[in-house]
Amino acid sequence: MKKLTNYSFSAEAKRIVHIVIYIIFLFYSIYLITQATSPSVKLAYAAITIIFLTIAIFAEYLEFLSEQAIKALNYECNPEKAKAIYDKLQKFDFFKSYKNNRILFDTIYNLAIIEPNNAIKLIQENDKYFRANIDALLIRNVSLFIAYVESNNKTQAKKAYPEIIKLKGAKVKGKKLSPLYNWDELEALYYYISNDFDKACKTYKNVNIAYMNNKEKTQYYLFYYKSLLQNKEIEQATQVKTELEKVCNLLPINKLM
Repeated sequence: MKKLTNYSFSAEAKRIVHIVIYIIFLFYSIYLITQATSPSVKLAYAAITIIFLTIAIFAEYLEFLSEQAIKALNYECNPEKAKAIYDKLQKFDFFKSYKNNRILFDTIYNLAIIEPNNAIKLIQENDKYFRANIDALLIRNVSLFIAYVESNNKTQAKKAYPEIIKLKGAKVKGKKLSPLYNWDELEALYYYISNDFDKACKTYKNVNIAYMNNKEKTQYYLFYYKSLLQNKEIEQATQVKTELEKVCNLLPINKLM
């Protein structure tokens, strides 16, 4: 998981590198055009330059929209803004390059707006996509678990959690899982849905939230708060609720309060 500063820096740094490459390519193309003696060769070089730069800049624009949508959802906690940006991206995605990414985005979006049934339906309808690699499978299993927690389906949530744990430390062809989730927070959420609120509170207390984005912090604080209430730790619950209100912004947490 990345901090906002690291997220912004990596995206901007990558784009700056790309721009430098495009500028070098442009100047080299201009050099080739000026050195060419045949008009047909000049025209060919110019056509190649225009086509390449047009495609490259268009691809950069789509990637920029994707980054802005993720930022709006995960860091600004503004799901409708995020959806609007992704809708715009899809409108211009003529080659359907982001078709699969939209499946993932919509799953996370529906969990963020507390629409667990929509998330479950998306996962079930796109099961093949979520089994393409070990990271996608982890996202599938965790998303199902969170969806069942949000819908207060304790039976299915408790069935889903072991499927997550099976993947912990797993390798496929030597490739480890990406650090997509906080394992301690998932364990605390399992204790919460199992009505073991004392263990949930103790586990939540030890969760390191340093690398969580605001959407992840919202989930952490929300269920920590609910666990504390159930455990009759009212004063601590009030403090956690204050932190929750600082980060949730437009996420509809009242659906679960």
